[in-house]
Order: sequence, then C-alpha cells, then structure tokens
Amino acid sequence: MSESDRGVPGTGTIDWNDVYRALAESGFKGKLVVESFVALPPEIAGALCVWRPVAKDRHEVLAKGVPFLRGLGKAHGLF
Repeated sequence: MSESDRGVPGTGTIDWNDVYRALAESGFKGKLVVESFVALPPEIAGALCVWRPVAKDRHEVLAKGVPFLRGLGKAHGLF
C-alpha cells in the first residue's frame, strides 16, 4: 500500500475506501505491505523524482499510516 506521494498513507490523494472496497469485493485474503520513500540518499531521491520529504521519518509512517490502513481493513471486513 502506498500513498500518492509515497508518504504516510491517508495523507495524499488516494481514495482508500475505493481501494479497500475493491479488495473486499474481489475476495482478497492476502497480506498487505506499506511502501514509503523516506530518508532516501540524494542520488536515489533524484532518480525517483522525490524532491521533498514525504514523511518526517519511517516512524511517522508506522505510527500514522499503519493504524489508518488497519482501520480501513477492519471496516471493509478484510481482517
């Protein structure tokens, strides 16, 4: 799971309810992982076109993004 800017899930432009609704309707029963680009070395950030910090650090992604995604998963009956 990745936000539109690869930052904290729930802070960008992704319609997460649509994503989770589609997962539930398809019968998805797998595991979900979070992908975020934080603390990138300059050469990698340039190659990925990441021009600004998308989160304070990985702890912010975990502390805010994971509970957000878990809540949606529960609300849509995925777990």
